[in-house]
Amino acid sequence: MFKNYLKIAWRNLWNNKFYSLINIVGMALAITCLLFAIIYWNDEHSFDDFHTNNPNLYRITTNMVEHKGAIAKTFGGTGQVQGKTFKEAIPEIKEYARVMGGKIFNEVSTEDKILKLNILFVDTNFFDVFTFPLLHGDVNTALDEVNSAVISESTAIRLFNSTDVVGKVLQMKNDPAYQRLKKPLIISAVAKDAPKNSSIQFEILLPFSFLELAFIDTNWMNAYLGTFVVLEPPADVTAIKEKFGRIFAIHAKDQVEQKLARYGFDSEINYGLQNILDIHLDPLTEGRGNNESGVVNTSNSLYSIVFIAIALLILIMGAINFINISIASAIKRAKEIGIRKITGGNKTQIIFQFLMESGLLCGISFLLSLLSIKLLLPFFNSLTAKHFAFAEMLNFQSGISLVFIFGCIILITGLYPAFVLSKVKPSEALYNKLKWSGKNFAGRGLVVFQFSLGIFLLIAAIVFHSQMDYIRTKDLGYNPNQIITTTISGNRDFADIGKVLKEELSKELSIASVSYAHNHFSEGVIVNNKQIEASLLRIDENYLPDVEIPILVGRNFSSDFPTDASNSIIVNETFVKEFNLLHPIGESVKLIENDEDDQKKTIIGVVKDFHFGSLREPIKPMFISMIQEPYGNILVKFEKSKQQEAILALERVYKAIMPNAVFAYNFLDEQNAKQYKQEQQWQKLVNIATLLSLIICCFGLLGMARLSINQRVKEIGVRKVLGATVSQILALHTTNFLKLILIAFVIAAPIAWLTADYWLQNFAYRIELSFWLLVFAGAISLLIGTLTVSFLALKAAMSNPVKSLRTE
Repeated sequence: MFKNYLKIAWRNLWNNKFYSLINIVGMALAITCLLFAIIYWNDEHSFDDFHTNNPNLYRITTNMVEHKGAIAKTFGGTGQVQGKTFKEAIPEIKEYARVMGGKIFNEVSTEDKILKLNILFVDTNFFDVFTFPLLHGDVNTALDEVNSAVISESTAIRLFNSTDVVGKVLQMKNDPAYQRLKKPLIISAVAKDAPKNSSIQFEILLPFSFLELAFIDTNWMNAYLGTFVVLEPPADVTAIKEKFGRIFAIHAKDQVEQKLARYGFDSEINYGLQNILDIHLDPLTEGRGNNESGVVNTSNSLYSIVFIAIALLILIMGAINFINISIASAIKRAKEIGIRKITGGNKTQIIFQFLMESGLLCGISFLLSLLSIKLLLPFFNSLTAKHFAFAEMLNFQSGISLVFIFGCIILITGLYPAFVLSKVKPSEALYNKLKWSGKNFAGRGLVVFQFSLGIFLLIAAIVFHSQMDYIRTKDLGYNPNQIITTTISGNRDFADIGKVLKEELSKELSIASVSYAHNHFSEGVIVNNKQIEASLLRIDENYLPDVEIPILVGRNFSSDFPTDASNSIIVNETFVKEFNLLHPIGESVKLIENDEDDQKKTIIGVVKDFHFGSLREPIKPMFISMIQEPYGNILVKFEKSKQQEAILALERVYKAIMPNAVFAYNFLDEQNAKQYKQEQQWQKLVNIATLLSLIICCFGLLGMARLSINQRVKEIGVRKVLGATVSQILALHTTNFLKLILIAFVIAAPIAWLTADYWLQNFAYRIELSFWLLVFAGAISLLIGTLTVSFLALKAAMSNPVKSLRTE
């Protein structure tokens, strides 16, 4: 019986190659999108699940007010003192470990190699808290000594071409802690490379005792490094948070009172706990915890949700094609169904037959989608910045998931058509009274729904492209072109090296100018008894001319004015507006919350507003001070058309002055573009999804149009005999389908408009949604629909009526 059903199913698919091809290709595209989305979802939600201390492993978070009048923010970090104090006072905390790094790099050397490595400073029990297996060395003593160093497997290969390197020597000559250590680092262990789905990545681990040779922090108000705790199960997380607050009130009392007396506000610090499984999708890296909390590979849960949603929409569109074409082809198989019922076939058998056909078609589509995934995986990896391997997906768990998805797709695409077609009455079938065309509201409704989804994605793609194009072309208020950036790394003599570097580079014909700049965190400023938070930028006198930031009022910094470095500042337009300064030049500004005593500076100039941050945020008040000695970023402006010569000159001079340094550089315009890397990746994804959805819509429309025309062949012949023109017949067949597309547009347009407007709120500088944008999307939809239907309608209109009427 089963063999017979399978044979009939295959024969039917083979005899209807056109419709089978539409369904197979459409479903293969949809299934491929869904499987890619599931692969991405599973990876995003698998981060940090390999630690054996899960689910009792948490990170301590800090909620605080940074400046007077500011809104409280939550940071994924603490200072150095919280972990130890909380562990001693709270018995539910089994272990704690601090992690500082993530974006801290330094030069590490052997006898013959120098590499700039990603460094993490960690407590000695790091391997007790986290699960990072060792290839060589003792996990219990790997970080016990102040000069111990644990390197990753890939780092060992890069440095020594071997992983068996325990006992070998490393140097960090330009690190202040190493200079105080006065002895070399000894490799005590080699760890396996951290898994790709780990929020903590490292190339070299150094003990916290090594860091404390140069930096000890007892400030309870800081929140910059990661403090992780292992709780004794079953610990009450809420109760532990309350204990955090009581302990803080006792130990930080003096610091809180000092800050209140000096700055006039309370930071209102509260501590929380975040499970390590939640960190990747909610990294809490804004502000202070951005560079040193030990967490990298961060993401946003919205991305995986949007990806799954888009994939499901495309799958629904593919399923609608299948359902519509299956039901619409019922007339062609009506007599088969009628004869089956007359000869004793029951409803269950007919349902099973159609489910068998659905299963066969979906099976072919599924195999085709697996092949597509294997072929498209490199492109998908580049699109999502992931490193998926096809072989890694072929496991038992993936197999179970694929079987489940396969079964669901068969039910979605086959069950409804099977039930509809099994209800066909033999009398209607055998006497040709079964009609698909006409008032088939269910089928037409599915076509409208399908095109609504396609038009929604089309509008989203247009908005996405327009916004990203706006960001790429918007005037930033300065010129980032023709500028190379590099740094003086390590604990070097910045003043002497910076001076020599500037002098030597100025001799190069390919280099126009050299300047220095250094971004700081925001600081509190007071003008006329009003206090705000303002961004701080430190520069030299060449910076503003080099990046072409115009000075509106006053003057630039100058070495001709010796007091500029200590007493003068330049502010932006927003700063002036915030304090309502009618005559800003000469105004006194009080700086607070720095390491020195409160200082007063004098405004000597006002620059035009420029975007020193992301376009997601509005331009904030900024004050600019003069660097007293070169440090931070080195900006090298090169002559036009001499880019390569400038790079070679910079590298030559850099290595001549600092022979033991690792030379690296970037272009300023490319650094700016990296801020929107995720948006650019998702723009590509939305564009691809839109293209696929329109292809599937066209497939469905093509199939429906062909069925409709086939059912009206004799009608077309009669109309032509009675004098109907080709254009009239063409209009007859296209009008009905274009009405459905118009209805879909009316449904999709307002939803897409509201969604786009909501997304654009994430950008302080954004495009204005225009009515013409919707008109453009509607015109494209109608054009695609017209071309798709007209191709078949024109062929039918130009056919010989004698052939269609000769059987009568």
